[in-house]
Amino acid sequence: MTGFVTAFFYIFVSMKRIYRFKVLRMAALLLLCAPAFVACGVLLIRLRPQNPLIWIIGCLGILFFGACFIYGLGILRQLSRNSEALILTPEKITIRQPNGKQYDLKWNEIRVFNEIRLQSQSFIAVVTYEIPEEARQERNRFRMRLAKWNRSLTGSAINISPDLISCQRNELYKTLCRYLEKYGQ
Repeated sequence: MTGFVTAFFYIFVSMKRIYRFKVLRMAALLLLCAPAFVACGVLLIRLRPQNPLIWIIGCLGILFFGACFIYGLGILRQLSRNSEALILTPEKITIRQPNGKQYDLKWNEIRVFNEIRLQSQSFIAVVTYEIPEEARQERNRFRMRLAKWNRSLTGSAINISPDLISCQRNELYKTLCRYLEKYGQ
């Protein structure tokens, strides 16, 4: 009986994969550095209070890095709640973009995954048979132009950046292709 439970658990767990954003670790590191820069601004002002240029630079540093710290706290809380970048299940793939946009695509809606390298950045383009409804409903002109540029450049409006996800690029691409091959029919 124990072998059956173990086999069932292994099969169930291996069917669903979750990839998380790497940004969470980097944001935490930046949140540790921002107070240090605020302290440097305060130190500059205290060491040279008579120099107006140093005083202005110190105040701007305090304002900028203080605002970054406060904004970063809000982003860190939001990222910790929504840290999943990709969720792969036998029914669908859920792609969450860093800007908050989410795409839920069934495997039979996806034609192919393409690996694309532009300068030093690599992408995995999700080529679908039709443009997803979420992409067609975009009302922001800048994002509409960006999506059109993405389609002309990569052949898809949806791209996955492995550099933002905690995984190896080759492993992610192979896993996506394996899921598409297995569940895409």
